[in-house]
Amino acid sequence: SDYRSAVEEEEEEKVLQRMATQTKFPEEITYEILYNLRVKSLSRFKCVSKRWRSIISSKEFIKRHLEKSNTDPDITRHRILLRLHHRCLQQNTVLLHSLRPLLYGPNATFDNLPQQTNLLTRVWGSCNGLTLMFVNNARLVLLNLSSRKLKIVPPFPEEGGEYAPRHDTDRFIYGLGYDESADDYKVVCIYTLSNSKPHRTQMYSSKTDSWKKIEDFDKGIVPVEDSGKFVNGKLHWLAKDENGGRDHEIVALDLVEGKYEIMARPENFSNSVPYQPILGDLGGYLSLIGHVFVSDTAGNMLDTSVWVMKEYGVRESWTKIWTLSDFHDPKNCTRGALPLCFRDNGDIAVAFGSSIVVYNGKNKLREIRGAIVNDIIESLVYVESLVSPFGDEELGH
Repeated sequence: SDYRSAVEEEEEEKVLQRMATQTKFPEEITYEILYNLRVKSLSRFKCVSKRWRSIISSKEFIKRHLEKSNTDPDITRHRILLRLHHRCLQQNTVLLHSLRPLLYGPNATFDNLPQQTNLLTRVWGSCNGLTLMFVNNARLVLLNLSSRKLKIVPPFPEEGGEYAPRHDTDRFIYGLGYDESADDYKVVCIYTLSNSKPHRTQMYSSKTDSWKKIEDFDKGIVPVEDSGKFVNGKLHWLAKDENGGRDHEIVALDLVEGKYEIMARPENFSNSVPYQPILGDLGGYLSLIGHVFVSDTAGNMLDTSVWVMKEYGVRESWTKIWTLSDFHDPKNCTRGALPLCFRDNGDIAVAFGSSIVVYNGKNKLREIRGAIVNDIIESLVYVESLVSPFGDEELGH
């Protein structure tokens, strides 16, 4: 738990130090105990002995620890990043918190949750514990929020020199993903210079610490200004008709081949209203948030629905998992519904302004209110990991 006392942590450290000094202690049991520890503890226990430092820093250990974290059914190693607008401060704040106690623990309010920072950030995605963001809106960085290790991503070269925006119409859209075949974390930037065509793409490799130009984004559509969603080895963006139409498409980029393709939307998904749908990653599922008008005697109202692709790449597997009107009268819901996370057991957490409500099917399980928060603006769920933004470069030190 995040709330263990310093005394408990000290006792744990003493026990593990005794384990480390017992040369006859079974190796497999040592590994199993270490695999079950949180990143915070493992970072401390690197100092217990040279042997433990070697174990915890090894590529094999980091990979298996990540697998255990990703598949933890109790989501004890998952955390959530929330961007909030504070009523008192009148500014945006980034808040980090463990996911499980936030969704299922004792009652809490946002004014007593820990780890708040006022850094001006733009979050562009997360993958295996690494998060891509702008820090103070100036530097693009890869950051492990659990270990606090940070790597500055260099600017990519363009037209003979390092690129810097020259016009207000220059646009940049980013995404972060993992190329398993190369064991490489990759940053993708889709950009336009003064609305020029085609829309260009650069891909950064954390392994080589360099950018390369890949296939132009030439689908005749412009990406919506949002982060790429990494699902099933590909980055996804929602794109709109370049000629101003209402239709939207899901565009996927294969990180191995560097090629784009169009993904099928839900068959009954409506693009008929002038409200942009939202593409997301809910618990490893590609998701779409759509809006439709519903009518009654009081007139037209806007309803919200959440769809997930249960089987990746299969159009028929798109499933509507939540609809606003099942729980609220849309005309009485003055704040937009923002899905935060979805679990295989059917639990879905949805933010309404400053409140988070957890549902399962037709049941409302829990509600948490933010005492000094106006709105939850953005969310991102990430997993605690030992993955370093410096990759193999750090393993040699």
